[in-house]
Amino acid sequence: MSSNAAEAISDSDVRRIIAGGDLEALEGLFDHLWYALPGRFGEDVIALVSALPPHVLQERPRLLHLVFLAYQAGAAAPEAAYRFLTLYTRTSERFARTLRTYTGFEDFVTASVVAMVGSQMRGDLEEARRIGAWAERRQRAFRGAADSPLLSGSGRARPGWFSTQRGVVETLAGDWDAAMAHYGRAYAEGALPPYGHFAAANAAANLALLAAYQGHHALAALWLRRAEGIGELPDWLRPLSMQGASIAHALLAIDRGDRRTAARHLKRAGDPASPAPLWPFVAYARGVYDAVFGQSHAGLVRLEAASFSHGRELGAETTIANRLLSRARASLLIPLGEGNKVIDIGRRFAGTPHLAVPHATVLLRSGSTRAARRIAAAALAHDELPVGDLIGLHLIIAVACLQEGDTQQAAEHFRRAVLSRHEPTMARPFLILTREELERLSVLAGIQPLIGPDWLPRSAQVPVPTVIRLTRREREVLDALLAGHTAKSAAELFGVAPTTTRSQIRSLYKKLGVSTRQDALARAAELGLAGAGAAERPGKHGRSRAAPPRR
Repeated sequence: MSSNAAEAISDSDVRRIIAGGDLEALEGLFDHLWYALPGRFGEDVIALVSALPPHVLQERPRLLHLVFLAYQAGAAAPEAAYRFLTLYTRTSERFARTLRTYTGFEDFVTASVVAMVGSQMRGDLEEARRIGAWAERRQRAFRGAADSPLLSGSGRARPGWFSTQRGVVETLAGDWDAAMAHYGRAYAEGALPPYGHFAAANAAANLALLAAYQGHHALAALWLRRAEGIGELPDWLRPLSMQGASIAHALLAIDRGDRRTAARHLKRAGDPASPAPLWPFVAYARGVYDAVFGQSHAGLVRLEAASFSHGRELGAETTIANRLLSRARASLLIPLGEGNKVIDIGRRFAGTPHLAVPHATVLLRSGSTRAARRIAAAALAHDELPVGDLIGLHLIIAVACLQEGDTQQAAEHFRRAVLSRHEPTMARPFLILTREELERLSVLAGIQPLIGPDWLPRSAQVPVPTVIRLTRREREVLDALLAGHTAKSAAELFGVAPTTTRSQIRSLYKKLGVSTRQDALARAAELGLAGAGAAERPGKHGRSRAAPPRR
């Protein structure tokens, strides 16, 4: 980090500039004081700007962002803050279209970040990425760009801010290699306190989060020390800038089984339903906490509230938000015995490894050892698995081999699981084992996994999920019933006698534990079976095979 040799500015100087309405001087103050200005003088700034025509903010990116931060700092009522957020988001779209017109470096950088943030808030991460990449190339066209905060920390305004925001976008887009590169550069670009270190602290906190999620405990601890030792942050800013650090602390504590510490840091991380960029990670950490510490019912309610609040930001099923939420949901469903729902989620995300552990766990515990082993082995072929998943997948194969009588392979995979731990404190992945399995595998492998005594009582209570297996034809019959078919019209659809279809319906009812059509449909929806079969496979003319025939 570089030095920051800016001169001190007195409060009286700040108030004089604000009272005089000198917008250019106010922007210069913002360049120097950065987050300290809206926190200490937010009410004064809002009072000044409220008397200005709206087009003034649309033409002055730094002033717009200063007012946005003043609202974030709590300098106005929530209703007013919400109205300004709408203006901020709308103006960010204008900035995205007019970036080429800015001739001042600081205005250009600010307009670029505001445009990125606006696209991110609208859920258009690809647009945010394009803006960031283009703006980075464009900055080199400015005279003195070699001294910009993008490329170094040599006294420009808001050092490290642009790189940190690019890191946030890449984090949410799922390119964590790019995210870590941007965060690392932001940390290097940062200057010293009292005003140059804000982005560097944010970047270090987010690096700690990514390391903790991946299961790299020592690396996460290193970045946590750097984030927390870099310098003081304004009280209003700390929860936002250090949210990544709070999530990282919580994940590390959950892995250790430290419930009290995890709960304390989750409280600091905030409500996952709130509009913070890292909300998917908050929701995930909260879901894992609830699943591990026996609060699955309440955890599902909280998870659904977060998902509902951010619905427009979820995007495609492959986004980080959807991956994190689906993993948390699957983890919460397993203790509740909802095996079919977990399998349904796993099928919807087939081909990606992030749901392999819960999916294979349900299959293993419901007796499908070969299917569990196959899913786990396929997931192990992927690179860059989180350490916890790597351990869990080896444990699933170890138990499957144990049940199949292959003690040599069971011991080998258990040994790999234990040796994959970077830290002996990582005990959470071993919760998928029963106490008996843990003891037997330890003996076979000649390794003691050193799981803390607080975990052992829980490891003896592995839930057995409810899984109802339907034949292919039973799935097709269920889909036909869901589509509104009668037994007779379903028989016509399948080209069989009505008596055959009625027999299949009776078999379906028996497996579902019901006696009527309506109860069967309700039970199928509860189990996640609805729509999981033939209705998803189009017929020759593009319609669902289970669609009622036209009369």
